[in-house]
Amino acid sequence: MLFRSYRSFQQQARHLLVARIDSQLAAFLLAFGGEDSAPRSTVDRWLAEHFECPFLIVKQVCVDQQFTRQRIASKLYEHVFQANPRRRLFAAIVLDPPNPSSVKFHERLGFVKLCEIDADDGLRRGVWSREAFAAESVEESV
Repeated sequence: MLFRSYRSFQQQARHLLVARIDSQLAAFLLAFGGEDSAPRSTVDRWLAEHFECPFLIVKQVCVDQQFTRQRIASKLYEHVFQANPRRRLFAAIVLDPPNPSSVKFHERLGFVKLCEIDADDGLRRGVWSREAFAAESVEESV
């Protein structure tokens, strides 16, 4: 059942990135564009009410425990940053139970906490934001 739902994400998501190490699933990142479909969740609806498209929302970034601390999630995010230089990014992080490692990771990547939302599934989520980088500011720094 879970596999089937992730298969459907493959068609709907802006990014479904998978990292494999020695044929093992090491990590994945799932992100949707704000304009890709009607808002599906409480977080989606909140973002649609407060921000204009285009933007991306990272719904999940997961790393298998045996592959942590190898910068795999950072590399997946780097791909998203490079592919979407003009899009603001949001990350929804489950806060109950607390997830301090995810919060710290996202803040190291430049995300800033915007708010907390009680989601439809009963889990409290924090919404973090990372501003888009305009092409000219990237070129100026080169």
